[in-house]
Amino acid sequence: MRKDMSRVILDTYKRGGSSKYPRFKAKAARDWDLLPRIEGMRSTYIQNWGEGKSQGDNTSPLLRFLEKNTGRTWVDIWKEVCEHNDARSYTDGGHVRFHIEQYVEMYTVYGKDGGIYEKEARWGRQRRLDAADRFNSVFRFYVDPNGILCETPTKPRWRWKDSPGNPVNDPDKKYLGDGTELHRIDGLWYHVKTEMRKVWDFFRGSTQLKPVVVFKKSLNKRELKKYNLKNRPT
Repeated sequence: MRKDMSRVILDTYKRGGSSKYPRFKAKAARDWDLLPRIEGMRSTYIQNWGEGKSQGDNTSPLLRFLEKNTGRTWVDIWKEVCEHNDARSYTDGGHVRFHIEQYVEMYTVYGKDGGIYEKEARWGRQRRLDAADRFNSVFRFYVDPNGILCETPTKPRWRWKDSPGNPVNDPDKKYLGDGTELHRIDGLWYHVKTEMRKVWDFFRGSTQLKPVVVFKKSLNKRELKKYNLKNRPT
């Protein structure tokens, strides 16, 4: 770990501070009885309305350090962290340790199914760390029961275009545009044209715009070759 990691994390701009005193006074003027009789010049900017300055954190270098050290023993990594970061001072190392505790789950156990879980349940559930599921852990990294730093796998982001329920991903349909489609029915490909028409919807009790087939024709050999398709009768 670099020796100036604590400084790098805190070396960011301060948020806030753009509000002016007259605007604060305008907000407070809604109820004059709530205003103090005597106040200092600075307190008006940072109290009551939360418009004061706040320090931001740049934790990207710390995350890159943890990513590069996955596969190493946590004892060696923590020894390196403690060598350059003094916990007695928040700005000289305590801040770095605070963020490491946010990103790394240090206490893990084996579950009955052989997986690695958090030792303590959070929000009523022990989340699995070595497999991605919809109950992903809040930690980016974890230390397995053998003392090795590992990265928590994350579930890929769900996308509608990649979903099997998306008609575009239906292997029995090809969309050509302008309401023209190719449908495979019982292993045979057909040229189908649809139009949007008003159809009575029994469940909704009203007319709805839905695609209606107005033309249907089986593809010949030339068209099958053009679209790189094959008939497989069932």
